[in-house]
Amino acid sequence: MLDTARNTLTNFGLGLHLDVRQPGSLTGIDLRQLLHAYGLLLITGAALDDIALVEIAQTFGPPNIAEPTPFQSPITPYVRVQSNVPGVGDQSAGAYWHTDGAWSDPPTTVTILFCEEAPHSGGETLFVDMRAVYDALPAAMRDRIAGLRCRYPCREVYAADLEKAGLSDPDRLAELRDLQHPLVRIHPASSRQALYLHERLLRGVIGLDAPSSDALLSQLWAATVDGPYRYRHIWSEHDLLIWDNYSVIHKALPSDPGSRKITRRITVQGLPTAGPRDDAR
Repeated sequence: MLDTARNTLTNFGLGLHLDVRQPGSLTGIDLRQLLHAYGLLLITGAALDDIALVEIAQTFGPPNIAEPTPFQSPITPYVRVQSNVPGVGDQSAGAYWHTDGAWSDPPTTVTILFCEEAPHSGGETLFVDMRAVYDALPAAMRDRIAGLRCRYPCREVYAADLEKAGLSDPDRLAELRDLQHPLVRIHPASSRQALYLHERLLRGVIGLDAPSSDALLSQLWAATVDGPYRYRHIWSEHDLLIWDNYSVIHKALPSDPGSRKITRRITVQGLPTAGPRDDAR
């Protein structure tokens, strides 16, 4: 039987460690239920190939086709190779606070990240439990943000990125839409509410003037990044992290010079959901 009390990653309810080297450690374990409860799972002790990663992803739902196409695994289009090694995979680590898949509606539900080569220094990934952040907000603030939606100008942001880099990607631009996402999301399985923020794409609260929107988001960001609900993951070879994008935001830190990091990533397709008073689109 899994002793969850001894295997939690934090003292505020985020994260659970499962070591597959321990006999029977995953026998009878419902990974979906654990992820809904803990928001983040760390599985250690297994050398997994890309097919095994896809099988794990399918536990949570249909996997997304990995983008951009040039960085897909040669074994399966669902796995994206990422690294800080020139010529190996995608070099653009998400070095800002975000959830995966906010470019789409509904956003990505689950992310799976396997460490093929761990950096010897730096390269950590930070997580914040947005359920705990939401629960810790004053009641007046929770009432104030209930039902609010935010502007995610995905096409505009991507076009600006392309222009800055001197690149062109008309097919991808044609696919993107400017979106609205709720400021508070409700988990479809657990019904827990969580603050939903994105440092790069979120560009304002709908229905508020710019000063009021900026002031509100500044308060919420301060509660998020300055609060106590953070976990820092120091990578080891063959670590597998699975996280719930309803529950956490994350940020990749750069590896120190000369410290290689290679990971493989899968995301799981989003499920329709609604924020409070937000079931009409």
